[in-house]
Amino acid sequence: MIGLYAIVHVPTNRAYVGSSINIKRRIKEHMTDLRAKRHHCAHLQNAWSKYGAKQFVVKTPTILSGVEIAREIEQAFLDCFLDQLFNTKPSAVGGAWGEYSPAKQPDWHMKTVMQRMTPEERKAIWGKAKGTKRNGAAYVVGAAKRLVDPEYRSKLSEACKGKRQVVECPHCGLTGGGGNMRRYHFDKCGSKK
Repeated sequence: MIGLYAIVHVPTNRAYVGSSINIKRRIKEHMTDLRAKRHHCAHLQNAWSKYGAKQFVVKTPTILSGVEIAREIEQAFLDCFLDQLFNTKPSAVGGAWGEYSPAKQPDWHMKTVMQRMTPEERKAIWGKAKGTKRNGAAYVVGAAKRLVDPEYRSKLSEACKGKRQVVECPHCGLTGGGGNMRRYHFDKCGSKK
């Protein structure tokens, strides 16, 4: 249902005016955002938080047949009454219109942004390491040298000693690494009563 809608603060008669190609869905989005305190219009959100939901009503003054007509009428409202409205933007181009949705813009997705950049531009922005694959052979050779060296193996063994906490099961007396024993064995122990 294409048309205009207004979220009106009844005591002051101040309103947020908008138009949409699907009024029900758009009003539902507004209400969800207002309740979650994340509405894009700070003036409306502050009033909603201060006065509460019970002081606001939603009105749909006009149901129209075309998108262009709805947009023109909303723009006329904004031109005439912007200082009396909660709306902060002076134009009628909002997120509810399909063709103005960011997802429908040609450069919306990061992939298209990356495709528009040359490898040299990417390297200049994010550094030289991006886009290059490391040679893993050097790491394999280095690891093999370290493990063959008996002195390195003894240093590694000494470094690991005392780090792991060994615990004993209170039910069956089985010992093992503290984290895994507590996580898996204690609750499922067969000797547990």
